[in-house]
Formats: sequence, structure tokens, C-alpha cells
Amino acid sequence: MCLGDILREMRDFYSYTESCLDEVKLLMKKLETKMTKIRKDVEMIKEKQETQRLDIDTMGQKVKFVRGRVDVWKEQVELMGRNCCRNNVLLYGIKNK
Repeated sequence: MCLGDILREMRDFYSYTESCLDEVKLLMKKLETKMTKIRKDVEMIKEKQETQRLDIDTMGQKVKFVRGRVDVWKEQVELMGRNCCRNNVLLYGIKNK
């Protein structure tokens, strides 16, 4: 094998690795695009969860869940504490922050 053959094979190998590198760069760009979309979707879901309001009527009291917090209105707030909450956890499984 002469020097010209070696140089030709090195050039071919370099071209091959360049094309592989271009393909990897393209795949990385696609992956980044998908990851960005997933991050946006996750943020949108978090926002929906934070702003979602669920009204429940328990024992004549209206309970409103907003961002994991419990706001109670109507009379007899102390009943809410005695009957519906134990150790800061509602019977519905939502933590009272």
C-alpha cells in the first residue's frame, strides 16, 4: 500500500466521520426541539394544576381548593378543622398547606 492509498483512505474515513457527525448534530437538534416541547407541555400542565379550582360541598360547608391551599368560607370554620382535617391532611387526600 503506497502513501497515496493511505491518504485516500484517510480522506474517505474523514468524509464518513463528517457525515456521521452531521447526522448526530441533526438528531441532537431534533431531540432538543422535542425536549423544549415537552418542557412547555409540563409547564402548561403545572399552570393548569395550580389554577384549577375544585369546589366541594362537605357537611354544609363550601371548600375551595386553590394551588393546594384550602380556603373555607361560610360559618363554622372550626367544624372544618375538627371533622375534615387530621394532621393537616384533608380526607380527600389533598394536603392543606
